[in-house]
Amino acid sequence: MASPRNDLHATPAPLAAYRLLHPLRWLRATIPFLPRRARLAGSPEMAEIHRLAARVVTSNLDCRTVVLGKAIDFICWPFMAWKQMAKIDAELLTAAAGHTGRSPRAQKWRSWWFCARLGVPPEDYFNYALYRPDAAAAVGDYLLQRQSLHIYHTLYLTADPAEGRLLVDKAAICDALESRGIATVVSLAVAQNGRIDFRHPLDSPAWHGDIVMKPMRGSNGSGFYRWLRDKDGGYTGALGESQTLEDILTQIRALSQRRPILIQQRLLNDDDTARLTGGGLATVRVVTARHASGRITVMAAALKMPVGDALVDNFMRGNVISQIDVSSGGMRAGQSYRQRHATIDCHPDTQALFAGRQVPQWEEIRHLAISTHRHFQSYVLLAFDIAPAPGRPVIVEINVRGDLSMVQYQGGTPMGRTSYPDVVLSHMREREERGFLEMQCFG
Repeated sequence: MASPRNDLHATPAPLAAYRLLHPLRWLRATIPFLPRRARLAGSPEMAEIHRLAARVVTSNLDCRTVVLGKAIDFICWPFMAWKQMAKIDAELLTAAAGHTGRSPRAQKWRSWWFCARLGVPPEDYFNYALYRPDAAAAVGDYLLQRQSLHIYHTLYLTADPAEGRLLVDKAAICDALESRGIATVVSLAVAQNGRIDFRHPLDSPAWHGDIVMKPMRGSNGSGFYRWLRDKDGGYTGALGESQTLEDILTQIRALSQRRPILIQQRLLNDDDTARLTGGGLATVRVVTARHASGRITVMAAALKMPVGDALVDNFMRGNVISQIDVSSGGMRAGQSYRQRHATIDCHPDTQALFAGRQVPQWEEIRHLAISTHRHFQSYVLLAFDIAPAPGRPVIVEINVRGDLSMVQYQGGTPMGRTSYPDVVLSHMREREERGFLEMQCFG
């Protein structure tokens, strides 16, 4: 049976048009504007990164689709940018106007023109505070979220599938790290299809403490819950409900009918880190990069701190983030998700000053991330969530597609001014030399 692309003449006109234009959804905010952003990049390497991201999008499209996509996208993107601008919180827009000295209406038009002209989604525009003159001047050095996903896809074409399956399985990766002597959270059980596979017997000391549950394949802290054990052997949930362990396991069995669930011991921060937060677990997001030569370095890092009664430290859940100087481990003024336009140097709950402080256990955290990355040689970039725990840092999670936008927020360094371009291009050049041009990224 002929493919739709080769059989357009035999299909009704509306369906043929849909099949022709359907791939163009991947071209939005990518093709006509990236060359402009490449010219604004501060280094030739970052300019090549922008061109690489565009090539990834068009590599599997024929010339007709690419040319038509450029024309249509050039016309449609300004309207799409305005539609996305309408979703921006009014308070954030007003704060940006106050920073630039313009009226909110004028700032909205100026922001739209910036996004429409350079192909920057409004969400990235405000996340990176590109209304600030210093950030706007470095716009070419910022990596957009859409671009990072395209490059992730390209880098992982040659990744070991076995390593990939291990990294996305939260239970399996904990077992693998533990077997290699790497500090990680203790997994108590895995629940799936209404059944619980206990890693530690219920009468073992491993269960004599607080427990948490989270989905095996979740993100942004979705589905996370916590129970605190009292001195009588009962448990109190995060909502204040009193339950026995059997009640908790019954609920987890029911929930596992929908998706697999991992049950772990609750992890606590060390005293220095705990003073910064109101009791929730804070973790350090560490992004490591492996050069084609095999050298692994820490590329970027940030401390995520929970606010209020938050059970997780994810920034998008309304928490606080502070960028980290990877060379020294010093913390910078950060920002709260609820007030992304402003920089803060104190935790909103504890009023503890974090700007200018040293990240607790930074050298140990850095060494842990690098040494663990060495066990996954086929992956170029890994994002670790590491908790400064009593006595030593502990790996909470490993992300194969870690959010590179978060480490570029206010106070962070644009990816173009880190080792990111050099690392990515080193692997692309190695593939070119070896004849591996699966995505025709260099051609």
